[in-house]
Amino acid sequence: MRQQHIRPQEAESQALMRDLIDQFEKLEDPDCQQAVFNALSRSVHTFDHTIAHTFFGLIERSKSDRRISTQRLHVLLLAELCKTHANVAGRLSTRIMTYVFQCLYQQKEELTRACVLLVSYLVLYTPTSIRCKLKTTDEKLQFQANWLLTLFNKFVNSTNTLNEHAIQCVCAVILPVNIYTKALDENAFSAHGIRLARCLSMIIASQTAGSRWKDKATYLDRLASICSLEAVVRLAKKLSILELTSQVIEYIPVILQMVQGVLCHSPRKEWKVRMHCLKLARLLVTIQRETQSVTSATQVELDELRVVVVSSRQDSVAFVREEASETIAIIDSWKEGALEEQERKNAVQVSLQMTRDTQLPHKNLRVLKSDSDPNYQYRSKGVAWCQNTSNSRPEDIHCAVFEECCEGDEAFPELECQNASDTMSTPEQENCDLDLTFEKKERDPNSCTLQKNDIHTVSDRDIDGNCDAFTARMWSVEQIALMEAYGKEDLELAFRLVLLEENTILLQRLLYHLTRVVHPLSMAISIITPITGNALCVALLEILCKKSRTKDYWLIFLYLVEFIANRKAFQYLLNHVRRGVRKRLWRISMETSKEALEAIRLLDLWEEAMAPTK
Repeated sequence: MRQQHIRPQEAESQALMRDLIDQFEKLEDPDCQQAVFNALSRSVHTFDHTIAHTFFGLIERSKSDRRISTQRLHVLLLAELCKTHANVAGRLSTRIMTYVFQCLYQQKEELTRACVLLVSYLVLYTPTSIRCKLKTTDEKLQFQANWLLTLFNKFVNSTNTLNEHAIQCVCAVILPVNIYTKALDENAFSAHGIRLARCLSMIIASQTAGSRWKDKATYLDRLASICSLEAVVRLAKKLSILELTSQVIEYIPVILQMVQGVLCHSPRKEWKVRMHCLKLARLLVTIQRETQSVTSATQVELDELRVVVVSSRQDSVAFVREEASETIAIIDSWKEGALEEQERKNAVQVSLQMTRDTQLPHKNLRVLKSDSDPNYQYRSKGVAWCQNTSNSRPEDIHCAVFEECCEGDEAFPELECQNASDTMSTPEQENCDLDLTFEKKERDPNSCTLQKNDIHTVSDRDIDGNCDAFTARMWSVEQIALMEAYGKEDLELAFRLVLLEENTILLQRLLYHLTRVVHPLSMAISIITPITGNALCVALLEILCKKSRTKDYWLIFLYLVEFIANRKAFQYLLNHVRRGVRKRLWRISMETSKEALEAIRLLDLWEEAMAPTK
């Protein structure tokens, strides 16, 4: 029974092999080779291990005198085999590399382009399938990195024999490309970058060594070194992996010195070396600007490089002149951006220092006359009520409310403390300083606990809503200073910045963010000084006076509750500030909305807190 079960499988396998050989032979026919190639490329992923081995044997034993177009199709089929059968390709990696060199020796451009794709797929998919006796993950990754380094050195050592055809494969080992579809598997590409990071420093050091640039070095050696370094920088720029970028930035001074030497002393006929040097310099400036890793020493080197690049604009080759013009434009734009960034940093420091030394505005809170009326009484049943006097006459309740609301509220309510008697407690009683000598206080480390998840990333995202949009536009000095103050957990300084600028939008964003990261929220009220607390309460009242959205009401109500809960903070609020908040809450409670019910509850608490203690 077992033999009867095996024989049909063997017969099916043999039939499949005969069909595969027939199709493989038809690749020689120019009339149908494209159709046969498409059929084979679609069926490669259905091969089992045995057929995949046999298929590679057919390609390997094919005669070298075949037409270049046929050999190119063989290489492309082998590349597809490496992608879909990585385990088989890993076992056959040595034989595959031998076949690649056989194709490169013919030095045909179309065949070389196919070999570049084959090498790209080989380094992307097969390193994890190469057999090794190592067990730990770290050892396996190091083994795979060493395999890539060995492959890189093989192509570098063959540049004098294979000319620029080997240089293209050198770049493919570092930066895999698909020159036909321009698309690569992102996961495989990222894994390749992680593997290469373990040997990248050795690759850069070997290509920047002095022996590569002595008089005995050939033109192809120099071109291979420049192109490989260019591929390294492109890989680091494309993947943005910290390990790759840090290693590239470490070698930037050495590479810039090498570029200057090449541009100054390279022979006239080596125009390709100069052209790729200018491309490399432009990439280095770009990656420095993106990572903000430019130091004072690097700035001097870039200034020296610009002088050399300017002289390259007089080169006899048009390609070099074009690259020199583009490089000069990049360096000039970077210098302008660096100067603006330095000026902005200086302005931020000045703004922070001035904010620490500047007093908040001292003017009366301009509210309606009834807001500060001592005879005002509150009725919790939501009925408009007026104090009867001898000269008053009955009026329609709704008309009275309408006229009172039409009086309008002032724009940004401002705070004045003309008389110390306006406050219910003195500085001596509350141990507070109303002169705003904002010295750095020692705070309890548990007083304001911010969540420890990357403070800059969270604040950028939550305060502005969209990190990409926030960084895309130009920040104002006040916004940058606010972010720096918040990053240092100096909420007193952060509140003062937005209050001095009278920026209610930025204040709302800051308040909303604090509700998410400060636990409990009352800590944010307790750590600010009395005069800042009064100014903050005035700003909250100003937001309520505008036609606020629903979520703005709930945000302000939340902070007003915290003022009520913190008895010490509520006592240092000025009387006319309290009356203004009370009047605004009363107006909101007269509305027919969901916020009115919450305003009634909050107004009861506010009235209770304002009641004199017995």
